[in-house]
Amino acid sequence: MRENNKIVASSYEEFVLYNRIRTNKALNLILWGCALVGPALAIGIKAGVYAFISYASAVGLSALLVVLASVHYVMCKKMTDSIWTGLFAIISLDTAVVFLIYARANITMTLFLVPLIALFFCDRKIYLITVVINYLVLMGAEWMVSDFMSSLRTDMSSSIKWFVYAVSGYAIETIILGATGYALSLEISNYFHNLYDSQKDLSDKEKKIMEQLEILNAISDIYGHISIINLKDKLITNINSTGQSLETFEIDESGISEINKGMLPILRKEDIDNFVEFTNLNTLAERMSKRSVIYKEFDSSLIGWFRAQYIAVTGLQDQFIYTIQDIDDVKRKEESLVRISNTDELTKLLNRRAYEEELKKLRDEGMSDNLVLYYVDINGLKQVNDDLGHNAGDEIIEGTADCIRSAVGDNGKIFRTGGDEYQIIIDTDENPNDIKKRILDTVSEWSGKIVKSLAVSVGYAGVKDNPGCRIEDLEHKADEQMYLEKNKYYRNKGIDRRGQKAVYDVVCDTYTKILRVNLTNDSYQIINMPEHEKKSDKGFSGAFSTWITNFGKSGYVHHDDLAEYLESTDVDYLKKYFDDGNKRISIFYRRKYDDEFKQVMMEMIPSSEYSRDCQELFLYVKDIDR
Repeated sequence: MRENNKIVASSYEEFVLYNRIRTNKALNLILWGCALVGPALAIGIKAGVYAFISYASAVGLSALLVVLASVHYVMCKKMTDSIWTGLFAIISLDTAVVFLIYARANITMTLFLVPLIALFFCDRKIYLITVVINYLVLMGAEWMVSDFMSSLRTDMSSSIKWFVYAVSGYAIETIILGATGYALSLEISNYFHNLYDSQKDLSDKEKKIMEQLEILNAISDIYGHISIINLKDKLITNINSTGQSLETFEIDESGISEINKGMLPILRKEDIDNFVEFTNLNTLAERMSKRSVIYKEFDSSLIGWFRAQYIAVTGLQDQFIYTIQDIDDVKRKEESLVRISNTDELTKLLNRRAYEEELKKLRDEGMSDNLVLYYVDINGLKQVNDDLGHNAGDEIIEGTADCIRSAVGDNGKIFRTGGDEYQIIIDTDENPNDIKKRILDTVSEWSGKIVKSLAVSVGYAGVKDNPGCRIEDLEHKADEQMYLEKNKYYRNKGIDRRGQKAVYDVVCDTYTKILRVNLTNDSYQIINMPEHEKKSDKGFSGAFSTWITNFGKSGYVHHDDLAEYLESTDVDYLKKYFDDGNKRISIFYRRKYDDEFKQVMMEMIPSSEYSRDCQELFLYVKDIDR
């Protein structure tokens, strides 16, 4: 190929081809230059140097070379890189030398220089052909001048004897010339082969380096900082945004790089020790021994959230890439999504899902001695909905949330877990009863636009007063205390709830299972269940969709009834079914008891507080195969 009008060969083979072109052009200039030999001979004849050469020979030589040079010029235009073009030039030079010998010019040595010109082609084949042609030309030339040359020698009795004498000497010289030139050609060929192999290796390495730099350039758009760590040589090379090396530092005894030392002042105090431990290069090899990547995320005052990451370099021991990546936007979006998924839409408090996650955390990590769990329930929400409408109900739901938020402040986490139910988890050494009183006082002072007053019942249970209790036990105790407060509230209002209790007992005797289900939150609450099926905990237990599906697939539902059972109990199906205004759904299936199946009926009925925002219903299961 060409660069800046110069031929650039990328391989030895290309070099030979391009060199043949250049040599052919150079030989054409030599042929034109040799045409001046005729005038030079004429000057020599005039000066009496050449006694046996005529002016006609000088003119003939120049004319011959002009013709040969012209033919060769045309060949260079038509077939510049052809071997035949080069051989024609060599034979033309041989022809000119033969002409000179025939004209009685004693320039035999010049004929031996012609094959050496062929070495410029860097082609041993051309060279050997030239040597052979050269020897044949010499034989022909000596045959033509043998009569003349023998007449000059008194020791030569005939032209044949001179011819044999001459070509024998030429044979020895040709063998020496051929061997020497071949060795030289071989050396030249090897030299250029090695030169271009080295060039190719360098080119490949340069290409690989450029590819690596392009990769670094690409990832520099993602990572705010990149370092190459060589633990063997104890060196760190920092890379800038263009993928070029900036500076190389030695790893000091602390094992903390300069860039990481610079990060310490902007980290949150609670993250500093963790960051120092993670970025300690003295322990990096051990931590990366069975991993290809390790990373941790930290929060800073300057760039927000960032991810520090170590990546093992494949195939190279003790070498790692260290990156710092800005993930603040991603982290904020992630936190926002988590917050939305864990937030009750109406009150902006934490929801049932967040409550279940908090309970799991307390089960896994344990509870402090100062932990207190509160149950808060709105009194008379159903009556407000019936008398004043759901807008009024929403007002007192939001009002209750505001009152609890005001009374608790930042001392605890507040959850709305049902239509009129709230849970509070507080870790404080404050007297739990003082917090309860503050909630009740705040509620008593509340007044809304539609509803003028608000009442709640509050129950609580703390670890300090119930040592050894599980979180489920605290839930049960707080729930019981809250219901005692609720019953007391209704007695003071003159509302007889004992009749409701009697009805409740009859319903529980009639139905083997009663659940309160919230389709919106995909949750359920156990109201009644056979003793052998009851769990140790009371209240909501995971996702309703998971529970109802697992029960069907566990073998308790007859396989002939399973498809209809799963379709009819699908949460999305139920939402649409009741949103369309249906008041009841009955599902009949065979349920396994011990070793036999019995016919049962499952009914689901929307609660009086059912709405698209709070899709609550009751689920009843009754044995009908008796």
